[in-house]
Amino acid sequence: MWEAQLCTHMNGFISLETRNTLLSNCLSASAPIYRNLFGLSTISVESEDAWEKLPFLTKDFLRTIPIDDRLFIPWKNVAGFFHSSGTSGRPVVFMPRTVHPYYSEWKKEYLSNIGSILACQFPLLPSVRERTLRSFGWEGQVVLFDPYNPRMSVLVAKAANCNALMLPPHMCADAATYLISEGLTDEIRHIELSGGEPCTQALFAFLKSTFKNAIITYYYNCSEIELAPFGIPCEPMYDGDILERFHVQEGHHMELVDLHTEKVIPVKSGAEGELIVSSFSEKPTAFPLIRYRTGDIARMHGTCSKHGAPLFAIVGRAELDFVKVATGQIRADAISKALRSMTPPLSDDFEFHYYPIGAHDRTHSLLKMYDASPADPQLAERLMKMIPVSATQCYHDYMSEGLVLPLSIEFASDKRTTKARRILRHDI
Repeated sequence: MWEAQLCTHMNGFISLETRNTLLSNCLSASAPIYRNLFGLSTISVESEDAWEKLPFLTKDFLRTIPIDDRLFIPWKNVAGFFHSSGTSGRPVVFMPRTVHPYYSEWKKEYLSNIGSILACQFPLLPSVRERTLRSFGWEGQVVLFDPYNPRMSVLVAKAANCNALMLPPHMCADAATYLISEGLTDEIRHIELSGGEPCTQALFAFLKSTFKNAIITYYYNCSEIELAPFGIPCEPMYDGDILERFHVQEGHHMELVDLHTEKVIPVKSGAEGELIVSSFSEKPTAFPLIRYRTGDIARMHGTCSKHGAPLFAIVGRAELDFVKVATGQIRADAISKALRSMTPPLSDDFEFHYYPIGAHDRTHSLLKMYDASPADPQLAERLMKMIPVSATQCYHDYMSEGLVLPLSIEFASDKRTTKARRILRHDI
């Protein structure tokens, strides 16, 4: 029997008492995944130190477990499945879902200004999204944006008087092209970005200039977190090095883990580490999380004035946005900042192809730039001096010491049409 207990929510954390209830529920359930992970059939943690000694739940571990062994509700109660994107090149993980009450609760303040919505089928099918939003008193329609038929999708949206978009960043440019051609840009009042990929500064500037009457928001989640979203935007996105900041949805517990030592670090302003998520619901969920390693790197940014909760931003993926080199690391967010710091600023929509020395007979690593054109023949040299790799040395310093290959620049002639990967490793 699933024991219900009101979540004790305190600025993004769940009390130790509630986490013990979560442990008890999961270990006593028929699904054996946590008994196998912990090697125990019962456990109670008496301190934060004891909690931090519990093993992490990882995506690699989930791939080895059949769905039957990680399903905490009867099959008849499964409403559908989410899956990971497969961006890393590894097999996707399928996650069963219930229709839970959390989705869109935080959107109520926006719904009064929204008639109908043009949305893609991720993370929710339009029919499911529409039904969920209507449970909050909304009376509009959700129109499907089909990336293979963008013009037809926009024509249907025009007929339905859509004035909001809910799309992943990589679909926004295509949608905007046809919204512009139909003269609908001034009608859009709200743009919600989703999909677990970064919104570049270049895309944000484009959206702001194209949809002048729209507020732009972004929420954070990953496909394994059922009580979506984990990260709630406290306010619309705005200009700055970090476009979006989130606070933690009630019912979740966050931890940060140092990427190098894998030790828990204090969640305080300025801290940065891999985000660890535990989730607790008063009702049974298809798969509750205990100490799940998201693979996303979070950076803490003080406290929000509206909710008194700690704010965090997602600055990259542990596997996809960082490359360790000698005593430093090449970071996607550092490359992005260097591009924006150029005069004039350059688009920060890019792919960095990293080739270790000796790999594939390559003489250079490659920075492929989207939405930009050749202007400065010395661009690669200037960028290498602007990209920090350690606290005291830049990319150019590491190149001079023979630790990394020189950088070359390529300007893409095509537009990005899939979820972005900012760093691609080409190991030997």
